[in-house]
Amino acid sequence: MELQPLLQLSALASFVASIYYILDVRDTNQLLVLRRCYNDLTEMSDEHFQDNFGINHTEFDQIHKALKLPPLIKTDVQDSEDSCTALLMLLAYLRGRTICGLESQYGWSKSRISRVRAKIVELILQKWGHLLDVRMCGNTLLSKDNLQTYTEQIRSKCGVDLVWGFVDGTLRPVARPTRGQEAVYNGWKHFHALKYQIISTPDGLIFAQGPWDGSENDWSVWKKSGVAEWLQTASQQENNKQLFLFGDKGYHLDSNLIVPYKGNNITAEQTHFNVIMSKYRITVEWAIGSVGVLFPRLNNRQQQKFLLTPVASDYLVGIILRNALSCLKGNTTSQYFELDPPSLEMYFRETDLIPAVA
Repeated sequence: MELQPLLQLSALASFVASIYYILDVRDTNQLLVLRRCYNDLTEMSDEHFQDNFGINHTEFDQIHKALKLPPLIKTDVQDSEDSCTALLMLLAYLRGRTICGLESQYGWSKSRISRVRAKIVELILQKWGHLLDVRMCGNTLLSKDNLQTYTEQIRSKCGVDLVWGFVDGTLRPVARPTRGQEAVYNGWKHFHALKYQIISTPDGLIFAQGPWDGSENDWSVWKKSGVAEWLQTASQQENNKQLFLFGDKGYHLDSNLIVPYKGNNITAEQTHFNVIMSKYRITVEWAIGSVGVLFPRLNNRQQQKFLLTPVASDYLVGIILRNALSCLKGNTTSQYFELDPPSLEMYFRETDLIPAVA
């Protein structure tokens, strides 16, 4: 046999072997790096563990238990991963690690990481997504007793009565999409984004609704969110006093929403009110910022490709996980108002999902 055909046959065999390795072997996790699971990482130092996953070993174990995930996370193509390892994949991903980096360090194939991460995000939102919607928390986290406690704590700090929390809109930048650019482009900020409505309480818990198109303003989102209608009954106390949220100048005075005084002819007393409330309203911005600090990927515009990956679900799950961590160690807002968040068990308490009524 001539040498040239042998060389061609050898090259063809090498090509076929390479394709098999890329499409089959690598995807079944027979990687150059041995695939590691949670049990393989228990000896990792707390400092190294926290740098990689945002929380330490003890916090991870407590949050994993509270989430009540199924023992095995199974994807639509029958990947099967224990829930501890799946949660680690999600945390490492949200921390901003590249999928290639996770593959090389932990032996998790890129496609497997994507599928398992997407599945655990779906499961967390299915089970706990209601914790982000104030309208679903009137019998638990936002009971009338809790609203009264929030009101008293805000009054003790800033001297303003009947305010139980703070509302703000936040734009989460996304990569420039290939279609639908106008809907998500915010002309005021000059970038593409998705819009969320955030409500924070004096214990630093975050409630979130969204996403909406980035072109929406705070007031239009407020009207669409349904929070105003819910507040008409949920925030009315037994003494018939009505409690309020406080928003910035992007909002308008509403039946259960107060805002700073506007205009050039406001009195000294009104100016003082604006100054005091702006000082305390900033806590909602602290809360919003804390999510991106814990999970830097959510702040990386180029990694937020919302037509290709579920960036909104990632952000909402990031808030749930941030709230969970706050239940364990507090946060800047809770320290500022000197009010501890609920326990982890109380936060993840399972109840019938029926909106509260007066």
